[in-house]
Amino acid sequence: MFALEELCVRLVEHQVPLTEAMRAQIAVLSESEASWERCKDWGEPRGLLADCAGADEHDPPVRLVEDTEHGHALEDQIKAGIGPGHPLGGSDSLAAWIACCRCDDVLVRVFDYERVNHVFADRYAIVRSPRHVTLFETGFEAIDALAEGCMAR
Repeated sequence: MFALEELCVRLVEHQVPLTEAMRAQIAVLSESEASWERCKDWGEPRGLLADCAGADEHDPPVRLVEDTEHGHALEDQIKAGIGPGHPLGGSDSLAAWIACCRCDDVLVRVFDYERVNHVFADRYAIVRSPRHVTLFETGFEAIDALAEGCMAR
């Protein structure tokens, strides 16, 4: 078991309350350690991380949306806006991952190959609108930009 998986197990076991922002940060960290798919896939709908106790927050800044109904709807909207010359053009697959709850920005995991057996995203993007996309090399850069972009408005 990887360290982050063990952390999630202990968080659930001890019912440590996590804010949505904390869940998003753990998701980004687990992606960088190649354990996001395992943490996500344990249980439903978002796996072990979803089983962690929730913090009492009324207005979370971000929310994990991968493999949720909302996430799939965001993916469909993004894919509909991809055309020739689009920054996400040529990508075989994308996954809406973390959505800002205060604006319409979404952090997307971008795959240059089909997601089957593909653990790491090839790059990340903040999609503000179909025409306003910013690409990032790491999930850390992207989640920081997601938070900073919303605060700047």
